[in-house]
Amino acid sequence: MAKDREEDKSTRRIFDRTKAVMFFATPLRGILMEDIISILSPDSQGRANLIQSISTTSDTLKLQLSRFVDIAHRFKIANFYS
Repeated sequence: MAKDREEDKSTRRIFDRTKAVMFFATPLRGILMEDIISILSPDSQGRANLIQSISTTSDTLKLQLSRFVDIAHRFKIANFYS
């Protein structure tokens, strides 16, 4: 519990000091990764895990999106695409 409270304090300090957030080529709800994973060498499991973490089925990505939605009201957000 004490560690959780200390992490909450640390996170709060970061949020209080954050003035802007920029995302470059960031998939909001994930990206279809089957083709990318298929070209990795068999010994690159670490990379496959990293790539899988941004797939459309990633629980990690869903959790991070949920957390961001909870704090997004604090920031002015602009979208740019071409």
